[in-house]
Amino acid sequence: MATTIHEASWDYIQDMRGRIEPQLAAASTVAQAAQDFVDELARSFSSIVLARVFTVLPLRQLPAAERAWAERFAVLASRAVPLDPSTPVLTLLGTSGAKPAWCKRETSIGHLAIPLVDAQLVDGAPMIAELLSSLQVDIHKRPGGGGGVELRRLAGGRDGRFYVADAQSSLDARGRKIIAAEEFVAKHSIRTVFGMGGAYLGGEIVAAIVFTNETLTPTEADRFPSLIGTFKLGTAKLATTHTWL
Repeated sequence: MATTIHEASWDYIQDMRGRIEPQLAAASTVAQAAQDFVDELARSFSSIVLARVFTVLPLRQLPAAERAWAERFAVLASRAVPLDPSTPVLTLLGTSGAKPAWCKRETSIGHLAIPLVDAQLVDGAPMIAELLSSLQVDIHKRPGGGGGVELRRLAGGRDGRFYVADAQSSLDARGRKIIAAEEFVAKHSIRTVFGMGGAYLGGEIVAAIVFTNETLTPTEADRFPSLIGTFKLGTAKLATTHTWL
């Protein structure tokens, strides 16, 4: 039976973890595992409006459809194409939410594959910039200028937590709304947004982002980051063999 995040006990969250672990073990791709992960989150908490899992992969590792979307995104952002095959792409692995179109990654076309072409593009998307910063990811221009930006985990970086207290009013250091999709936020009464993420041993970044209609404290959000460790452990072999999608 679903509950709110505020009302959920520690035991309730641990029970949810117990349901997730065998699903991760049975998944044939990281994307399937991610879909099972966010579906379980959405089933468990009535206040979750949308939950998503992303990774960052080089363009050359993506299927043709995702590569095409990344190229289209670059054109809309006034960047040159074709993209270098090594360009890092923020890639949607799993999505679950209150609307049917939010429950299948292939229909989430606006966020399916976002090429991180340069630091300016990343900085121009406040939520992405804040998320990467929260995960202690450093953003550099690639030597020689090709292939977009380089995402490098800072030394000693651990699994991290992303937290936006109020999606309707929280601003970044430059005074911009972190959650820029104001129509989405207002229509669905989005309040606290939080995330959890980290890196596999191979360096690939994975992150889950959860949009809720609850106002949560940092302490309440801090009960969840360890779940990304569970996800990474359950999908480590798939990540090692690059069985992403």
